[in-house]
Amino acid sequence: MFSKKNINDIPMEETPHGSGSRKIIVPTYKDFLNKLETYSNNHDWPVCFDWGKLHNQDSQNGHICVLDCVNLQHKTIRVVDPDYFSSKWQIHSIKKMYDAMVFHGKGNSAGIWELEKV
Repeated sequence: MFSKKNINDIPMEETPHGSGSRKIIVPTYKDFLNKLETYSNNHDWPVCFDWGKLHNQDSQNGHICVLDCVNLQHKTIRVVDPDYFSSKWQIHSIKKMYDAMVFHGKGNSAGIWELEKV
């Protein structure tokens, strides 16, 4: 069973995908950077975004990867991608990932999801 919690006073919304999951709605890029500052390598944060927007493709479809590493100095993140056609570890700019999440939209569960086991 998973519980939901509010983190760093960032507004959150329950996702319709899976019981116990909760996502962080990131209203600004600055809030997104602040949230990434709290990331540590022993967390698994699924991120939901628009795949086409992130990869400069015309297709518009949602995708989920696992956040693996944050490099605030270079403003990059590394994700683990479950897609069998893609590289497993991918490095993207933080801004590009943020833009892909915003483009995908709140209604499509875009954002960082954090799960907590109880």
